[in-house]
Amino acid sequence: MNKTTQANSLSKRQINSLIKHICPTGLSPYIDKEDLYQEAQIAYWDVQQKGKGQAYALTHVRGRIVDFLRKEATWQGAPAKMVDTPKREKSIVNDEGALALFESLVKNTDPKTRRVVEMRWNRLKMDEIASKMGISRGRVSQRLKKFIDKSKKRVDLLKRQGII
Repeated sequence: MNKTTQANSLSKRQINSLIKHICPTGLSPYIDKEDLYQEAQIAYWDVQQKGKGQAYALTHVRGRIVDFLRKEATWQGAPAKMVDTPKREKSIVNDEGALALFESLVKNTDPKTRRVVEMRWNRLKMDEIASKMGISRGRVSQRLKKFIDKSKKRVDLLKRQGII
């Protein structure tokens, strides 16, 4: 394999790393790893053709791996056991104090982020929010992440101060 080919392809080590992140308990023995490697490589080449950056490429490849595993799990009739999103610990919606805290966090953010958070709270999908606001799905995700990060810092501060 020459240097150009190496630069335009993912190594099996990189793909294995993504798989371990997605499936910490390991792959089903029914999944053909070579098919998974090929799917990841094709996804990577698609991104390279578009001229996108490495971070975008890895995110895109991860998404294609998750899609492939879901499709295979559905085809096999087995539930997909993947870590696609972090597990939620305990719902705080029924706790009125927590709900009031959440509402104050939303109230004290900028209007565009507030609108995004409120639409997401009302169970709109990211694409629907993006369409209604006339922004990209990525921007919706950025606004939500920014809100969550600021909220976590605020809650940590309140905990340190003994307020909550």
